[in-house]
Amino acid sequence: IRDSLYWSPDSKSIGVKVGGKWVGINLDGLMLKQYKWRDGQTIAKPLGTPTYTPLTDEIRNDWKVAIEEESSLVRTKAGTLVELRHPEPGWVVLLVTPKNGNTREVWRTRLEDCTGLVLSPDEKWVAYIAGVHGAVVMKVP
Repeated sequence: IRDSLYWSPDSKSIGVKVGGKWVGINLDGLMLKQYKWRDGQTIAKPLGTPTYTPLTDEIRNDWKVAIEEESSLVRTKAGTLVELRHPEPGWVVLLVTPKNGNTREVWRTRLEDCTGLVLSPDEKWVAYIAGVHGAVVMKVP
């Protein structure tokens, strides 16, 4: 997955390019399993391979996409800021700053190139591309 991510208008699916074809993944239909990732960080990942549905250009045009592939900052209407920051070469840090201004580091990595941060239409989720691992979806705290 290297192109931009898309959100369906109802925020229930993401659109990604897999194997050169655009597909939709219904997030409600995913079964998740707790998994230890970089430096013992806990994440959830799909059990098995997600079910892909074809995503035509016509449908994709109605979906929300990151303004540009390199977008690294989104803000909800409630004022929460989610940011992929590159504090130094080779590092990526995911930061969440609620309206009260107390920034929290969610994770940091030196092994992923994270890009294309996009907020879901209902503003409950963000998604981004994480290097060779594909798409990451996170609930906005």
